[in-house]
Amino acid sequence: MVVFSAGNEGQRQVFPSAPGGVAYPAVNTNVISVSAISRTGQIAQYAPRGRIDVVAPSSFLTENGPCPSVTDVVTTDNPLNQCSGPLGPQFRQEFGGTSAAAPQVSGVAALLLTDSPNLTAAQVRDRIRSRAIGWGRSDDFGAGKLDAFRTLRAPLSVTVNGPVHAVVGDNTFTCTAAGGLGSYSYRWFIAYNEGAFFDSGNTTTSITQNFVSGDQIEFRCDVTDPSGTASGFRSAFAN
Repeated sequence: MVVFSAGNEGQRQVFPSAPGGVAYPAVNTNVISVSAISRTGQIAQYAPRGRIDVVAPSSFLTENGPCPSVTDVVTTDNPLNQCSGPLGPQFRQEFGGTSAAAPQVSGVAALLLTDSPNLTAAQVRDRIRSRAIGWGRSDDFGAGKLDAFRTLRAPLSVTVNGPVHAVVGDNTFTCTAAGGLGSYSYRWFIAYNEGAFFDSGNTTTSITQNFVSGDQIEFRCDVTDPSGTASGFRSAFAN
């Protein structure tokens, strides 16, 4: 698996409608091609247009003599570096370009392979792309903004299990959560005969509902963890 910077040939200030193209070897479809956005999510002025897989934060590289006046990325470097800035001589403030974006993708790919060492190079690329956050046109941003959490963790999902054809009397429905960050909290909502959902007050993994003949009852279970909230649904009918 190869991760490579897409190059800095965009010159978008000069050619806003037709920036320069992606450089070799990032144009190769077997390479994960990485372009750059600023810390505020804007496309970098030097970012090329073409075969991009994902984007990651970097700087605009606005020059001010030998050092940039706009710095979005700070990294460690030689203590004699003349652009060390206010953070101290051991830091470098002019690290930018797509070369600063690509290592972030390499790091996430390494973490993913540590967690799932049997993934192929193509599967790593597909996971990084499929879990990226959509950010704009594909020839500028590819699949979107790199997201380490989404790449490494399955998204939070919820399944509600229970009878579709309920018996008259008590029926139990169970809410199962997967993915996300764990530490799940639950809340059940029910609706009778296709009415609006309302909070049942039940905050455990299961709920028991009494049915009478002819009932149509909808169940929704909301699961929340530090990554967000997801919902599962189940409909049941009593003959």
